[in-house]
Amino acid sequence: MLILKALRHYLPGALLLTTQAALACAVCILSLSVIRDSQSRLGARVSGDAERIWIVHAADPVGKQASPETIREDLALLSRLAGVQTAAAADAIPFGGRSRRYGLCNSAKAMEDAISAGSIEVTGCQQPPIITATERWLPSMGIPVLQGRDADPAEVATGARVILLSQALARVLYANEPAVGRQVYLGPDDVRTVIGVFDAVAGPSPMGSAADAQWAVQPGYPGGSQRYFAMHARPGLGRQVVDGAIDGLYGLEAYRMLDPEKARSLVEYRDEFLRADTFKARLLGAITVLVLVIMMVGVSGMVGSWVNRRRRAIGIRRALGARQRDILSYFLVENLLLSAPGAILGLGLAAAITHFSRFEALSSWGAGTAAIAVSVVMATNVLACLQPSLRAARQEPLELLRAR
Repeated sequence: MLILKALRHYLPGALLLTTQAALACAVCILSLSVIRDSQSRLGARVSGDAERIWIVHAADPVGKQASPETIREDLALLSRLAGVQTAAAADAIPFGGRSRRYGLCNSAKAMEDAISAGSIEVTGCQQPPIITATERWLPSMGIPVLQGRDADPAEVATGARVILLSQALARVLYANEPAVGRQVYLGPDDVRTVIGVFDAVAGPSPMGSAADAQWAVQPGYPGGSQRYFAMHARPGLGRQVVDGAIDGLYGLEAYRMLDPEKARSLVEYRDEFLRADTFKARLLGAITVLVLVIMMVGVSGMVGSWVNRRRRAIGIRRALGARQRDILSYFLVENLLLSAPGAILGLGLAAAITHFSRFEALSSWGAGTAAIAVSVVMATNVLACLQPSLRAARQEPLELLRAR
């Protein structure tokens, strides 16, 4: 009660400290929410040999599309390059950012239900990215086949109605039952047999959710005017693999377009895809630290001013028997009485911004994030007022009483 009465004489400063705590708490919550959203994508799983997997992006001239024979010639050349263990082609790659999504159901009834509902969002159906790739594409990407087998050259050449599912997609479609040998429906007349299940690594466009690892591969030659060549090379070869691949591919077809910027390792593709998230996380982390530092400077200055103006009162209390820790705890409690309501106001402000914002990343915070933000703000306030409070507590009573 005495603390509250004393604060009435410093009401503008008290309101300022409470407001600072509220804004800092809101900034911490929203920053942590966005950082957490980014971290969910930064943690996307990639194949274990990603540094040995080299990608070359090829595009055909306008009005021309590579035939299956041309693609086979390209792959034969890439397979002969020194250090290349396997080579394959596909219309998309993990972290490539482009892919085609197809409606896919685990039974004929589920497909009928999806058609009747006019939506793929029915039980037993998913809409995963499906990559069209040649044989040995999974080994070329360092992705092991866990169950069943990979597609063979005959299935690629004929576009056989078979498919390989990621382990995550197989679990969604068939729970704990074996997926190999089961049928999936891409349409009423497009039924595929599952011949293999591969490791659940991140797909073409990971968004930081469980669905990132839910994708499939169908055998065939990549259609369209663009494709990705993947090469699994021996360790330590570096960029000489892609340099040799570009030179060789230009030798077979001089008019194709091979972008050197897109000729890089899978690790570099991943880092490029996630570059915005990395920058965002670092920037928001720095801004949050800066806000807390500014708040500490403000709190320290304000508390120091209050201590100087109350030196005689502190001296009287010390002369009457108050200990150093009594003086210190007085100012710490006073600070907590101002920062706690500010932190609660900050929670409300963050909730209001989240409610009215359309930015999905701001909605990824919960009680845990809020507790961390409140704890950080309260601890920062205590640390900020510690130095001026200790200075006042350690002074001799006579010296305090002589203060004007």
